[in-house]
Amino acid sequence: MENVIDCKLREISKNALIAGIALAIVLFLLSVFSTWFFLTQLKVTVLEWSVFNACAPTNFAYVLCFLIFLFCKKEVFLPVTIVPLFFFGTMGLFIFPWNGMNLFAQASHIVMTLNVVWIIYITAAITLTMCSAFYK
Repeated sequence: MENVIDCKLREISKNALIAGIALAIVLFLLSVFSTWFFLTQLKVTVLEWSVFNACAPTNFAYVLCFLIFLFCKKEVFLPVTIVPLFFFGTMGLFIFPWNGMNLFAQASHIVMTLNVVWIIYITAAITLTMCSAFYK
């Protein structure tokens, strides 16, 4: 069983991993830009930033968990941030208006939602790989 856990990432298609890496990079860049905007342009404190822009700390937590998943092969960290990503990302699509400066926030919400879909896909693929190896 230990051998199966070590090789499960190799069984996930390369395209799926590349898509996950691309989504994480885009999400990270959007979060860095929004953080820069809040801290330098709006001149808010870090506490105010974390309250007014709760998406960015969530996104940074996801990118950290994604890196742990990618480099340390610890898949348990990947779905840790799925609930906040869904809450702030997918639900934000319905809360924020679709005009003006909110379009940038909506772009971030779309990328967050795509990351949620990717997490569900990869988690299901890993689980099915482990189950199929267990029952062989």
